[in-house]
Amino acid sequence: MERLSEPTALIDAARRGRPAVALAVLFGVAAVFTALLRLRVGGPFVARAIDDGGQIVSPALGACFCAWQARRLSGAERLSWALIAGGIAAWGIGEVVWTYYEVVAGRATPFPSLADCGYLLFPALALGGLLVRPSSAYAGTGRFRVVLDGAMVASALFIISWETTLGSVYHGGADNLFVLLVGLAYPVGDLVLITAAALIVVHSQLRRGDVFFISGLVAIALADSYFSYTSAMGSGNSTGSFADIGWFVSFLLMGLGAVFYEHVPADQRERTESIVLVCLPYAFVVVGITATAVGLVRSGIDYVTLVVSVVAISALLARQLLAVLDNRRLSADLLARQHELHFRAFHDPLTGLANRALFYDRVAHALELHRRDMRPVSLVFCDLDDFKSVNDSLGHDAGDTVLTTVAERLNAIVREGDTLARLGGDEFAVLFEDDGDVALMADRMLQALARPVMIQNRMVPLRASIGRSTVSATDGNIDVPQLLKQADIAMYTAKRTGKGAAVDYNATLGGVESNVLDKRIAFAGDLSAGRVGTALQPILSMECEPYAVEALARWSFDGVAVPPDQFVKMAEREGLLADLDLLVARKALSQMLRYEHLMATPVLTSINLGLGRFVEASIAERLGTLLAELEVAPSRLIVEITERDVLDLTVMHSALASLRDLGVRIAIDDFGVGQSTLSRLGAIRPDIVKLDRSFVEPLDDPTMSTTLVRGIITLAHDLGAVVVGEGIETERQFDVLRSLGCDAAQGFLLGRPMPIGDTSPVNIGITEPVGISVRD
Repeated sequence: MERLSEPTALIDAARRGRPAVALAVLFGVAAVFTALLRLRVGGPFVARAIDDGGQIVSPALGACFCAWQARRLSGAERLSWALIAGGIAAWGIGEVVWTYYEVVAGRATPFPSLADCGYLLFPALALGGLLVRPSSAYAGTGRFRVVLDGAMVASALFIISWETTLGSVYHGGADNLFVLLVGLAYPVGDLVLITAAALIVVHSQLRRGDVFFISGLVAIALADSYFSYTSAMGSGNSTGSFADIGWFVSFLLMGLGAVFYEHVPADQRERTESIVLVCLPYAFVVVGITATAVGLVRSGIDYVTLVVSVVAISALLARQLLAVLDNRRLSADLLARQHELHFRAFHDPLTGLANRALFYDRVAHALELHRRDMRPVSLVFCDLDDFKSVNDSLGHDAGDTVLTTVAERLNAIVREGDTLARLGGDEFAVLFEDDGDVALMADRMLQALARPVMIQNRMVPLRASIGRSTVSATDGNIDVPQLLKQADIAMYTAKRTGKGAAVDYNATLGGVESNVLDKRIAFAGDLSAGRVGTALQPILSMECEPYAVEALARWSFDGVAVPPDQFVKMAEREGLLADLDLLVARKALSQMLRYEHLMATPVLTSINLGLGRFVEASIAERLGTLLAELEVAPSRLIVEITERDVLDLTVMHSALASLRDLGVRIAIDDFGVGQSTLSRLGAIRPDIVKLDRSFVEPLDDPTMSTTLVRGIITLAHDLGAVVVGEGIETERQFDVLRSLGCDAAQGFLLGRPMPIGDTSPVNIGITEPVGISVRD
């Protein structure tokens, strides 16, 4: 086994080196080979032996390199290199037969002979290898495009070859038709190979391995053409001729092509956009037509070149027609894509209803008509009652089913001129721009939403609270925020008075509802100004060494702390969750950078970022921009997600891909309380699993079984994840988790969240252990 691994190690070392060095070595060897032949060292017989021996060694090395690459690959790529290796080996076997006649038997090689069988197997097998190689050129109408490009290149090359080699071989004649056909097979086979090589250049990203391999094909084509031409002219092929050097170099170049070949995954293969390479088939046609014109001037009409020229021009015209059709299709696709993007920009992706931006624009337009023409305007604000319990108990998929059902029912009620929108979360609104009976419409909405929804074989009750606000023809000016605030206040009044009702706004309303709305406005202003606070809570290893700190948002209104679940809900309603997360991340990372010189080892910073918030596609990009601005390595940041925030598997995978590309660590927060926990754990494959406090609290009871907790920890470790126990408040909980193999801990026992203004390296556990003592 060691002997087998040595060539692979040598080739891998060559791959890591520079191609220029390999090329220099190749030409150095070729120069020595040429010198030995030209100087006739040892006389004509020795020179001939060196010549023939070199023609055997060169394809042998090339075939070995190609076979080595085939062994490393799989599927169509393996077959491709295996066919090429077989073709080169066949050429080498043909050269062995040739050498036997010249060196061993000491007589001229007959033509045709068994050597020609080996030689001619090379273009056949190599062409098969090129054709089976995976390529992005075959997508869509790519196959027709490749065929037409091939016809253009092949026709042009045929004309050039006919004027330089094929014509001479054909007109030179032969003893019989079979001999003539064999003689023509060499340049024709090379022509086909060069055509295939040209298409590789045109229809794929050109890589260094391709450059070497195609150079080898060109070298052998030139050598064969030279040999055929000199044979047809009767001058023969002397030892050390251009053909001998070309054959020797060609297979070494193909071998280097195999060595430097780079496997490209299917999803990363892209068509080249280089204008030079795209124009290459047309350049071949121009050269071919020019060769035809030169032949006409020099030798008169040659019907072969005229017919092939017609074929080349026909292929060119067909190629242009295909390009026109492709451009029309692309234009249609682009227009459809623009319409789709415009629709997405102004419509909710889940329900297809108008979104907040479009709705606000319609309301502004309606109020403008009210000011100009005194048209009445009414707005109905609808919020589902107890919708959060559906998400928490049945999962977000069930919540999405409820939202789409609500959208369908409301859409069936509203009139054609009304604007129905989903403003976010479980909030819907309807804009009426006439003097219709809004109260009757609101009652119909309540009736439609009073019917339960069938989800997961159970009837889920559904209710909504509705607020109505109307601007009559005689009312004065009112702007969009005022109208929305009135409807919002009326809706909150409906919720406070028992839910499942519709309330009209009037001047006596306000009070608590107005205060709630003022609180939402104040939160948005404080978030924009960066006045939302951040607290840090330590996460320690089970040896009480600093591991990480979790950043938590804190906010107060009129000097009174607001619970996080309240202002997070406000942020969700207003579409500000991403801004909140990024502000907390900025403040926490900036603080940890100030403590960096005190850290014996880097301490990670953890922020909460639910996957459900990835509806805003730019969040990962904005997070990456923040890390770059603060010059913080992405690996120093932990992003905590909760299973309850996962909308669906598609969103989850898309969000995780964005995060993993960024390079941050991924943690599952509150593990064990979401839906399909174990299956999602395998799908997410987190770096960190945070065990929910509901598993930790029972550990205080000595009679409680620890089997489930032990199993979760073992499963997480098998997936390569670090396990953090949350909500640890007693030393017994800490000791039991440590005995079960838990890696780190977080909770009031180890340290409470401390506002950044009050933190120090000690009270967030950076410089010394906190909370408990370490036991043996």
